[in-house]
Amino acid sequence: MNRVPPVRLSAGLGRILKSRSDGFIQQVSPGKYTFMNANSRKFLDVNGGWSGDGAGIIQWPWTGSANQQWSFTPTGDGYYKFSPGTQPNGSLDIPKGSTVAGTNIQQWTWWGSAYQQWTIVPAN
Repeated sequence: MNRVPPVRLSAGLGRILKSRSDGFIQQVSPGKYTFMNANSRKFLDVNGGWSGDGAGIIQWPWTGSANQQWSFTPTGDGYYKFSPGTQPNGSLDIPKGSTVAGTNIQQWTWWGSAYQQWTIVPAN
């Protein structure tokens, strides 16, 4: 498996480090990645593997399921669309574009909104 340099997702998904034991992003198949939180050691997950709009994004122990596998596609200007393996036309989404700290993240059908586009920056 190919390792991606350490990154932090700027919308508050947690710091990602370098190895499965220490927390990191790992390529699990061509174009599919897992994201493990450095603190909890749990993985970015679409709750219950649901593929519909509004599905909650949670952290969950490793299962290897498609709902923990993500692709990311450049959208331009350094931003990316993150799509779960369970919904290739979906994306990580901030409900109603909220800017309130602690807002839950959800899965929603991609329509190109600014609150569906994410920046990747190096972790410290």
